[in-house]
Amino acid sequence: MEKKNPPRTRGKKASDMKTLRVRVHPKKISGAGSFHRCGMSFGKEGREVDVDEATYFRLAGEQMLQVEDITGDQKKEDSK
Repeated sequence: MEKKNPPRTRGKKASDMKTLRVRVHPKKISGAGSFHRCGMSFGKEGREVDVDEATYFRLAGEQMLQVEDITGDQKKEDSK
């Protein structure tokens, strides 16, 4: 999966950031198969993004998206 940071998160402290796995909800996808929110594009295959807390809440509240917080999972993998 591709991992990109939106421009507004650059320069933030790593402790303030969350890593999410985001994809368009498969039952709600239509047309081209992508959905845009918070300056990012999401598809049915999903992608990992680093976001601040405000962006996290906005994405998590979006009915078109499935959002999974994998922040803790990333830290565990990094320590191995």
